[in-house]
Order: sequence, then C-alpha cells, then structure tokens
Amino acid sequence: MEKIRGKLISTPVVLKDGYTAIVLIMVETQKGCQEFYKDSTITEITKLINSDFSKVALSAVGDMVEFDAETSLCLPGKRIWHFKNITHNF
Repeated sequence: MEKIRGKLISTPVVLKDGYTAIVLIMVETQKGCQEFYKDSTITEITKLINSDFSKVALSAVGDMVEFDAETSLCLPGKRIWHFKNITHNF
C-alpha cells in the first residue's frame, strides 16, 4: 500500500451496478493527477453511512484528502483504504 495525500480535483462520481457501488475520484498528488476508487456492496444502505465510502462520496473539489491506496487484483486502478478528508476533518 502507498500513502496518498493531495487535493481532490474532480467531483466524486458514484456508479451503481446491482448490489455494488463504486465512487471515483481524481486527486492531484506529487506524482500528478491520479484516479482512485472505493467500492462497497450495498445490501444494507445504513452500512454506507459514516463509512469510508460515504466520506469519499461526500468530499468536494479542492478538499485535501489522505488515504492508503493499493492496486486491486479484481478491478483496474487503485483502491482506497482508510480515507480521511483533512479539510473538513472527517
């Protein structure tokens, strides 16, 4: 895993397919602009509230964020773990 810290430069986009939801974000890091995602099953909507998924989805352009990211074996790109919005302290 690598620690990512940077500024959100896109509005989070949530995509839903069956019982899975994915939120996509673009972050400006020291390595340039990079795309990341957080996925979640949505069998119980209440489990999304106050979760890493909701923290990513509720962040806004310009927010400073920090999280761990790892390359996924089942999906392309880098998956978000332990998300923190530094700007709004959530």
